[in-house]
Amino acid sequence: MSSSGRLIFNVVGVVALVGLLLMIVFTNGYSAFIYRGGLLICSLLTAVFIAVLVHPACVLSRVFALRPLVWIGKVSYGMYLWHYPLILLTTPGNMSADVPWWLRIIQLVLIFGASAASYYLIENPIRHGAIGAWLTNLTNGEFTFVGWVRDHVVPVAAGVVVVAVALVGCAVVPDTSALEGGDALQNEEAQTNVEPEEEQPAEVVEPYDIVWIGDSVSVRCIHAFNETFPFGLIDAKVNRSIYEATDVYDPYRDKGLVGNVVVFALGTNNVVESDQIDAIMEDVGSDIHVFFVNTRSTTDWMEETNAVLASAVARYPNATLIDWYSASADNEDYFDGDGTHLSAEGAWAYVNLIYNATDGLLPERTAEEKEAKRISLAVDEDEDGLDDVYGTVIVDADGNGVPDDVNDNGIPDSVEVQRAQAEAEAAAAAA
Repeated sequence: MSSSGRLIFNVVGVVALVGLLLMIVFTNGYSAFIYRGGLLICSLLTAVFIAVLVHPACVLSRVFALRPLVWIGKVSYGMYLWHYPLILLTTPGNMSADVPWWLRIIQLVLIFGASAASYYLIENPIRHGAIGAWLTNLTNGEFTFVGWVRDHVVPVAAGVVVVAVALVGCAVVPDTSALEGGDALQNEEAQTNVEPEEEQPAEVVEPYDIVWIGDSVSVRCIHAFNETFPFGLIDAKVNRSIYEATDVYDPYRDKGLVGNVVVFALGTNNVVESDQIDAIMEDVGSDIHVFFVNTRSTTDWMEETNAVLASAVARYPNATLIDWYSASADNEDYFDGDGTHLSAEGAWAYVNLIYNATDGLLPERTAEEKEAKRISLAVDEDEDGLDDVYGTVIVDADGNGVPDDVNDNGIPDSVEVQRAQAEAEAAAAAA
């Protein structure tokens, strides 16, 4: 091969490697690009890189022939098998913040250790005929279970301890739920999605001050919502996805029940794509203020969803992003058990964040009107925790989940102080 041909050959290999690295950094399993040609491109880049790497003229082969990289290649199948379960086991299920660097190091050590053990203790022996030798010994009567245990006391004892710990853990760990405090929330069929004509008395035609459409994260907010937005509607359901947004919204719009503000708090159960936001905005129109609440969760698609929401709302002057991700940072008390769903404190913080974002667009209501409406809502709550008026699930009919510092209006004092400060700042700015 000529020198110019060798140069071109190596450049092609470098380009293929860089392309693969860029795909690793900028894509994930929830990127639309992956399913619209991305997988094919990745396969082609991989084939090209391998073809270049095994050629004697490849300069990169000297790098990949280094002993540490060769060893990683040998144990890579074990890494493939063990990395995911080890990451799941060592990452707290209720961790809503980014995984700390020191935990990443521990995970890498465990992955390398488990992969090496798999390679030397399982894969290599099997590869060199361990199973065939065992079958031969078993057939000849040379193998006995007691003798095998006696010859492998340490690994057998270690295995017994691991199994015992796992069994005890499964037996004694309490059955907890991030939606604890409302049994109706555990069962998807207990969620209500009443059509507007059933939930709204025929003589009342006034639109709601705010329409909030949410998923299971919003379910825990029902009580705080009713106290904060007594003239609003919240339609929240477990397992709801962004795909259902317009189907839930349209009946309220068609009945004239949508006011000036609509909030979509979806994205927990699936990745959100830009074209889905475009479809929602086209359906709602340009005359209504639309608020999208981003997410904080332990799901793999959280970052992708939040990036799409931030990018999408920038295209519409009547769309606003409510940044729950930033507001909940370093507030583990906001989450209840799984790093996604809300505690009572978190529910009030969530609702208050939306209140501060939307308050200036809501109709003015007197304190007497709000209190009268709150009383009527309390009367309408069912014994099983369902609200006949709004067709939504509350924490429970007895008000469980309300923080200890509530005032006479059922609102935490800390929330009242924040609202008073916000109103004072708004009045000062207007002056």
